Amino acid sequence: MGEFGKVYKALLFDQQIHNEIQVAAKTIKKSKISDVNTIEAFLKEGLIMKDFNHLNVLTLIGVCFETTGEPIIVLPFMANGDLLSYIRNDNNYLTVRMLLMFAIDIAKGMAYLSEHHIIHRDLAARNCLIDDKLLVKIADFGLSRDLFYKDYYKSDNQKRI
Repeated sequence: MGEFGKVYKALLFDQQIHNEIQVAAKTIKKSKISDVNTIEAFLKEGLIMKDFNHLNVLTLIGVCFETTGEPIIVLPFMANGDLLSYIRNDNNYLTVRMLLMFAIDIAKGMAYLSEHHIIHRDLAARNCLIDDKLLVKIADFGLSRDLFYKDYYKSDNQKRI
């Protein structure tokens, strides 16, 4: 359960491999569904993710709509949840090497986003997810911005953001 919605563990039938795969289905709370700005921001998050192709950045599987019109963002299922909960869990044995690998994964993901002119604006352990192989992926792009030339304005013949 998040601020604006819920994330469910779901099964998706993959027609290419003729098998079901586990996914995460991100939804909007029923109380927020009538807010056009919330729906727009929700769908914008999916659009930002659509072209990502990096091992340390969560990729978008797809966006679909319930028969009632509510959007659902479909993402890979991350077996170990978010980094903050994983680190705080006393049942998880953490080594310095593991923590360094987590940090390296995050740095690689953020470098990829930077190369593609994406500013995350909410990087936190709660927004980094861990898969079944303990690989960390940057997630939650709700506050992200894509910096293109149109986002600049001129002042005194200098480009500014």
